[in-house]
Amino acid sequence: MAYRKDDFNALNEINSDIKEKSFRHVYLLCGDEDYLRQQFTSRLKEAIAGADEMNCSVFQGNSADIDDIIATAGTLPFFSERRLIILDECGFFKKSSPRIQELVEKTPDYLYLIFTEKSVEATSKLYKAIDKAGLVARMTTPSESSLRQWTQMQFKAAGKSIEPSAVSQLIEMTGSTMGLLKGEIDKLISYCADAPVVRCEDVLAVSAVVADSSIFTLIDYIGKKNQKRALTCYREMLMQNVSASYILTRMEVQFTGILGVMEGRTAGDTPEKLARKLKAAPFQIRKYTEQSANFSRQKVEEILTSCALMDEKIKTGRIKDNIAVEMLIIEAVRL
Repeated sequence: MAYRKDDFNALNEINSDIKEKSFRHVYLLCGDEDYLRQQFTSRLKEAIAGADEMNCSVFQGNSADIDDIIATAGTLPFFSERRLIILDECGFFKKSSPRIQELVEKTPDYLYLIFTEKSVEATSKLYKAIDKAGLVARMTTPSESSLRQWTQMQFKAAGKSIEPSAVSQLIEMTGSTMGLLKGEIDKLISYCADAPVVRCEDVLAVSAVVADSSIFTLIDYIGKKNQKRALTCYREMLMQNVSASYILTRMEVQFTGILGVMEGRTAGDTPEKLARKLKAAPFQIRKYTEQSANFSRQKVEEILTSCALMDEKIKTGRIKDNIAVEMLIIEAVRL
């Protein structure tokens, strides 16, 4: 029997499987929280296959060859009881994939499959097959209260506490991206090595992150069609060791939020309802609302399409990430 849980409840199911060493043959880790998907994919990989790279295969992107996947799945594990296949953003939930669906429905005893996708079609036959045969775990952006609780738990695990105002400051500076937030938490723990309590001044001293504030500025320049300032802002972020792939991800999140605000206002949603619907903090809704004044809905949709296209090109090695994002910014200004 399959289990489908949302947010942190899904993690409990996976944690239990890992602890008991009793694995489903099929997992689908989906949702917009990259950090959680990556973390739990890694944990499952370590628990199921360990360091056995010979019996662990990773297929990535829309160019993944179905024949290769099926052939790998049909190959008995070498000196092991398990063969693991990870299918990362292969797009099988957005197109008909009868052979992959059959593999899910008739998984051999030795075979374990992990699908990781940011976006899935819950009405697809493959999704329903996994829902029946294994575990579907939706890992979406957590609420602000969940982020606060998770942040406090990270400091507690390191033998420290953090002031509530410092938690608020940290979340506002990093946005709702758990990967960036975890990185800042680790830096703060190291910085406050001899201090039992982390305070606001510590956050301000250590977490000089560009994150959402600079992304907001970048998108503001795009909306005002100021290509020179937009590219300068982008290059400054690169100089501060913010990766181009991360900037692309944050641009996609920001424009998705802007589009959500546009749709919500058309439906008559209040800011509070929008925050719940978009699973965003109030300050993010305010930013999305401010930004939406600079764009038409059509332009936002076209930029999001371009984001997805550039992301695919980066993942398939057709273009370097820093060049792809620069091209995206130039295109977005001109749209």
